[in-house]
Amino acid sequence: MPDAAPLFQVRGLVTRFRTEAGEIFPSRDVSFQIHAGEVLGLVGESGSGKSVTARSAIRLQQPESATLAGELLYRGQDLRGLDGESLRRLRAQEIAMVVQDPAAALNPVLTIGAQLTRIHRLHGGSAAEAERVALDLLQRMRIAEPESRLAAYPHQLSGGMRQRVLIALALMCRPKLLIADEPTTALDVTVEAEILALLDELRREMGMAMLVISHNLSVIGRMCDRVAVMYAGRIVEEGPTRELLAAPRHPYTRALLASVPRGSKEDGPLPAIPGEPPDLARLPPGCPFQARCPEVGPACTATQALRPIAPGRAAACWRAEAA
Repeated sequence: MPDAAPLFQVRGLVTRFRTEAGEIFPSRDVSFQIHAGEVLGLVGESGSGKSVTARSAIRLQQPESATLAGELLYRGQDLRGLDGESLRRLRAQEIAMVVQDPAAALNPVLTIGAQLTRIHRLHGGSAAEAERVALDLLQRMRIAEPESRLAAYPHQLSGGMRQRVLIALALMCRPKLLIADEPTTALDVTVEAEILALLDELRREMGMAMLVISHNLSVIGRMCDRVAVMYAGRIVEEGPTRELLAAPRHPYTRALLASVPRGSKEDGPLPAIPGEPPDLARLPPGCPFQARCPEVGPACTATQALRPIAPGRAAACWRAEAA
């Protein structure tokens, strides 16, 4: 990546929740950075801490006390030092998020037009300008009859159309950083491909950076410049997408790639990662993947830090350098 300072940088993020089962840490010493115009993928099984990490990184996680430690630097300014109003203004103008469930994210009692134009008007735009921008975005999102959709309510739209509206809502103020949390999970493959293509087109046009969160490696491979692999609240491998997918260095990354469907009946049964992810309230000492790892060894009983293993590559495994 360029030598310029990152647009967004997370350093040593620790997130804790108190539950009846005990304290859990969905983010444990998580660090990553995103440069302007870059797309970083965050991938891992459900429950690995991806969404909590993203929400904590932009201080959307509740309660606020859940974020115990870390620096959250946007253009060099630590978000943890901003008051509520400054933070809301920054998130509205420069940082936006698309979640995986538009039915829950969209207000069911407001029309699509009211929700889209409200964002623009909150930042000083006129009603006419807000409607023009909203209509243009709906057209860009390939929504049929966009004028009539402005008067529709969320329940009157299909799942794919609601997802497109949610993306349009996130882009109303042309953010510099877009966080897309499983943006196509509930959609069929055809609609998924269309929405990913639209996101990529709009990202390039607006010069946005993106953090794409997914358990789908095909989405990550299609969208991202770099990828970080999460397991049990930690990043266990990071690197340029093509290099990492072609030659993964951590056993967990290799197991994820082996479980991707290849589309051929001759491949036989789809390999599954044995066992279950560890209970975050009762993490074992050492590497949290050791109970499921086919390459486990004596060194796995010690905590494995994420460390450089090649230019632009890092992994948290004692065998990574020799992989």
